[in-house]
Amino acid sequence: MVEKKYIALSRTLEKYICSRRICDRLPGLYKLAEELQVNHVTLRKAIRFLADQNKLRIIPHDGTYVVQPHTTREKFHVLGFVGFSYKGETVEKLFDDLNYDLASTGYRAMNIACNSTLFNSDPKLLLGLPVDCFSLSGSISRNIADALLEAKIPAICTVNGNFPEFNHVGMDHVEAYTRAIRVMKAKNCSRIAFFGYQRTRDFQNYLEDIRSVFTRELGTGFEEKFFCIYDHIHFYQKYREHYHEVMVNDVMKTWYPDFPDAVITLHSAAPFFKQYRSGMMVAEFVPYFTPGTPADVSFYEDNASMLSISAKRMLEILNGDPAVTEIRIPFIMKDHSKG
Repeated sequence: MVEKKYIALSRTLEKYICSRRICDRLPGLYKLAEELQVNHVTLRKAIRFLADQNKLRIIPHDGTYVVQPHTTREKFHVLGFVGFSYKGETVEKLFDDLNYDLASTGYRAMNIACNSTLFNSDPKLLLGLPVDCFSLSGSISRNIADALLEAKIPAICTVNGNFPEFNHVGMDHVEAYTRAIRVMKAKNCSRIAFFGYQRTRDFQNYLEDIRSVFTRELGTGFEEKFFCIYDHIHFYQKYREHYHEVMVNDVMKTWYPDFPDAVITLHSAAPFFKQYRSGMMVAEFVPYFTPGTPADVSFYEDNASMLSISAKRMLEILNGDPAVTEIRIPFIMKDHSKG
């Protein structure tokens, strides 16, 4: 049976109410129909449908109001950080410092190891954690987003245009890739490659953003064959701990004998590019600074700032700030080369 349009629209309207945290009166029918870009007759039916479910209350000659539930979620005074995966003592120090700074606010920060597949398949596991607000670093999906909105649990995520309902705090990848290309060009590199890994559907736009930086910065010098994206999951399943090396070896074969001057890539792939072609300039993107890297240039995340700014924004939201904001944090660059 085909679902009636007004029932589907009722779910869209619920998401609209959750994302904007509307607690009282809705906009007028025609204004709301224009905002949602739907037919006002269908919208009227959707509103009546939700009113029949006691989710909305229609007051003649006044307006439509959101019905507030009688129960409220327990407050834990805990901020949950999902997907901030750093190594060993690094992550402990970051969260120790963050909790020291949060002491005066009455809140604590919890680091939650990210299992994207598990949380995506059953977001209720994430919602069941004793957390008042989430910060999701690269781990959000539409399933998780919808579950958070429905449960009215506030959250922020890394910068991603696919989730306009959420506040965004994240590293400025577009600016950093722009800077990386310009640094390579300043080192007399004219043929610059990109080697990266495939992203999930909800983050596919990340690769599109990076590609736009390459085409803009390189202009007619952009070469399609040097913009390479690999399905790292497939290679991992086949080669396990050697998968980075196998992928780099594979892409080098496709380039032979016409190699680029430089490659911008991930930290895990950088050593193998240097191993196979020592004269190639390599710029790497890393979660945190790693001494002794073979790369010529490193761009690493300012994790302390990202945690601190994320926590500040989460507290503002919990204190009633209704704004939807976007905060981009610059990468830190280290140039290890002499030239």
